[in-house]
Amino acid sequence: MTSLKQNDMEREIQRRINEVRRNPPGFDKWGNKFSEKPTYSEALTFVWEEDPELAERYAESCRRRPSGRFQNFNEAAGKKIMDLVDAKMRSDKTLCYSEALVKVQLENPQLIREYLSL
Repeated sequence: MTSLKQNDMEREIQRRINEVRRNPPGFDKWGNKFSEKPTYSEALTFVWEEDPELAERYAESCRRRPSGRFQNFNEAAGKKIMDLVDAKMRSDKTLCYSEALVKVQLENPQLIREYLSL
């Protein structure tokens, strides 16, 4: 069952996404022009980039299994993945986070399996 704390985070994230879609910023944090009519995905990416702490707290809350235990993610592999995503986004300024993550996942399937401890 979803905790109240997670529900509150989800509401806050949704509120921020709706705000970005209603009143899109002129530019993203890299200085790229932001879409005048952002998609849900673009708005979500913007929210995560503007508040990485919220993104991390939400991701952590989603990792809980119904039993309340955490899945065993490989933190070292997770750091490597994040470093690769950051490098992709720096090398190609047109990529949003989710696009860069998909590219990293496709290019590094073994690292993803390591991260998921498969």
